[in-house]
Amino acid sequence: MRIARALAALGPRFTGAGNDEQAVTLLLNEMRLAGLQATRQAYTFVGWELLAPPRLQIVEPGFSEIPCAVMIRSGSGNIRGRLRPAGLRSVVGVFNWESFEVLNEANEVSGLIIQRSDGPAIPQCLDEALSIPAVIVGSDWLDAFGGTLPENVIVTLSVECRHKPDCSGFNVVGAMDGLQDATAEILVCAHFDTMYGSPGANDNASGVDVALQLAAQPLTLPPGVAVRFVIFSGEEWIQLGANAYLGARKRAGDLAQIKLVLNIDMVGKGSYLWPSVTDDTEPLFRQAAAEVLPQAHVVYHNPPMKGDHYPFHVAGIPSIMLLWWPDNVYHTLHDVADALDDKTLLHSKELAARIIEIAAQNLASTKDQICV
Repeated sequence: MRIARALAALGPRFTGAGNDEQAVTLLLNEMRLAGLQATRQAYTFVGWELLAPPRLQIVEPGFSEIPCAVMIRSGSGNIRGRLRPAGLRSVVGVFNWESFEVLNEANEVSGLIIQRSDGPAIPQCLDEALSIPAVIVGSDWLDAFGGTLPENVIVTLSVECRHKPDCSGFNVVGAMDGLQDATAEILVCAHFDTMYGSPGANDNASGVDVALQLAAQPLTLPPGVAVRFVIFSGEEWIQLGANAYLGARKRAGDLAQIKLVLNIDMVGKGSYLWPSVTDDTEPLFRQAAAEVLPQAHVVYHNPPMKGDHYPFHVAGIPSIMLLWWPDNVYHTLHDVADALDDKTLLHSKELAARIIEIAAQNLASTKDQICV
């Protein structure tokens, strides 16, 4: 847990905020201590910055202040309007949550409210930038109305933020010895960035800790198979860093060398495993889990949810995301290192190591298949 504690102690690491240099330096040093050849990869993007806390009020009927959090890529505005149900909306490619539009006097959509289904308001990221203010509310926000939105509810919504061109993000890449001679590569990744305002101990200093522990320990790998470790930024922006790295590998012409992507995310606590798998990789995960954690409760997410593995999945590369669930305080200031569980981190490392070793053995025997 040493690396997880060190990262969380640095505070929020929101990509584009300009405060991730200490984290990048820490990761480069840890990779070199593990014997990896460590480099950083830079990329640019249009960033976003929250300038003031959001405010949502129901002003008719009655009056109430509603706790809310701003969605990354929201637009700014101070608006007043009538609420209209807008159906389910996909959030970060994982959840389908109820949404509501705010209509101005001209009956135009001037704001967006998304309702989390299972807890308090926490910030998430929009799939694309909006020019209108967008916030997320907790699952209980309609309790004052008996759980159902009545007609002619009037709200005011205030969001103060800005979009920032030419922001920089950094990935940290570690190559193990022998990678240059390998014919098959297993890519192990985790993200070090956090949601704005969160120290991100479980999401995802925990995954970084496990990935770098794997880098420092001997893995049983046959000749011709090697592991590369990449610690991404920009995951909370829906995989900015992973997409930048994928693009670089495409341009280099060696993307096909990657035979498996193992993404380690939120592995410091939780009551059950919630891995993201595909038809190609579910048998691999089942075998490793049966050997290492035979008593664990596992709920498979197939087809895969979004995460840093997802761009590689779209590119046709087999992928797995190792994740424990639930975590009711992720993306908040309460995601601290003291809440992490040593046993869960250890189980995650052991399971990840076995996934790598089984896949490597299968690749060596079949030349191209991670499952046999």
